[in-house]
Amino acid sequence: ESTPASRGGMKTNDVVVALDGKPIKDHEALVRAIGSHRPGDAIVLTIRRDSQTLELKISLEERPEESRLQSRYLHRNPK
Repeated sequence: ESTPASRGGMKTNDVVVALDGKPIKDHEALVRAIGSHRPGDAIVLTIRRDSQTLELKISLEERPEESRLQSRYLHRNPK
């Protein structure tokens, strides 16, 4: 699935360490930092990938509707 992050160059296992130069300590801090922006804003994520530190410019988009997200995950077959 194509997301703003993947289109901006993020890959699986990348670790976000800063947003717009401000350190990010955990997932909740990242969610809050992104939530303080609006769709259409461009942000710069500093990430760690293997032994490299990279900066990626990401254009934020509107989140899918919560109900659409829930139905996507709730209707999966249980293991």
